[in-house]
Amino acid sequence: MFKKEDHELWATHFDSMQRRPPVQTAAPSAPPPPPAPSNGSERGEWEPSSSLSLVWEATSSCGAESVGRASIDTTSGYPTRASYLRTMTALLDPAQIEERERRRLKQLEQQQAIELQVEERRRQREQEEARRREAEEEEERRVALEREMLERRYDLDTRREKQKVRTQTAHDSSPL
Repeated sequence: MFKKEDHELWATHFDSMQRRPPVQTAAPSAPPPPPAPSNGSERGEWEPSSSLSLVWEATSSCGAESVGRASIDTTSGYPTRASYLRTMTALLDPAQIEERERRRLKQLEQQQAIELQVEERRRQREQEEARRREAEEEEERRVALEREMLERRYDLDTRREKQKVRTQTAHDSSPL
C-alpha cells in the first residue's frame, strides 16, 4: 500500500497520468460501448504497471523526448490512450538537468569557437587574395612602364638612325 501511495504521489507530481472524461462524438443517440477494463481495476483507477507501460510506450515510440497525447477512436468516441505526459526533462532531477545544460553550453561554446576559426580562415583567405591581386596589379604596372620605356628607346634609336642616314645621304650627295 505504501508503494502505491508513493507511486500516486509521483504520478500526480509529474502530471503524467490524468483521467479525462470520455469525449462524446456527434452521434449521441448511439449507446456508448462499455469502457475497456483497465488491467483488472474495478474502481477505474490506474494501475502502476499499466501507467508505467503507457509512459514507456509514449517515450520509446520515437526514441526521443516526446509528449504522449490521447488519441480518440472515431467509431466509439472514447480515448484509446489517456496518457498526458510532459517532456522527459520533467522526469529528470535538477542535477541531471544542470548536467544537460552544462553539456549544451559546452557544445555551444565549441560551435562558436569553430565558427570563429572558420571566419578567421575566411578573412585570411580574403586578405591573401587581396595581396595577390595587388601584387599582380603592381607587376602589370611595372611591365607597362618597362614596355613604355622600351618603346621610347626604340623610337629614339630609330630617329637617330634615320637622322644618321639623312646626314650620310646628304653628305654623299654633296659635290666635291
